[in-house]
Amino acid sequence: MRDGHVISTAEIVEVLEEPQREVCATAEAAFDGSTLTVELDSFVRPVDRIHREQQFKPPWLPAGQVVHENVDHSEATAVTKDIFRGWVSRVRNSIPEKKGRYATEIHS
Repeated sequence: MRDGHVISTAEIVEVLEEPQREVCATAEAAFDGSTLTVELDSFVRPVDRIHREQQFKPPWLPAGQVVHENVDHSEATAVTKDIFRGWVSRVRNSIPEKKGRYATEIHS
């Protein structure tokens, strides 16, 4: 990762039923000198393509976070991935239907 370069990643954490909707986790990361800044968020959206751009933030989802880490340039990408993995787990564990259970990951 070079200075100023932004990494954007998103994952569908779970697909909920009735009505069908996706729980998503996102991360936006930038590196500046020795500081990595990762903005984490989550939302729910309809599965159907017509309404897919609509995003909702139910109260059970964790509030967005900004994480700052002092890391070496060579470690920035790996640290971003580690932070995002932890965020995905936190989002997954917040889903009322899945509390206390591991939710199957959905990859598209």
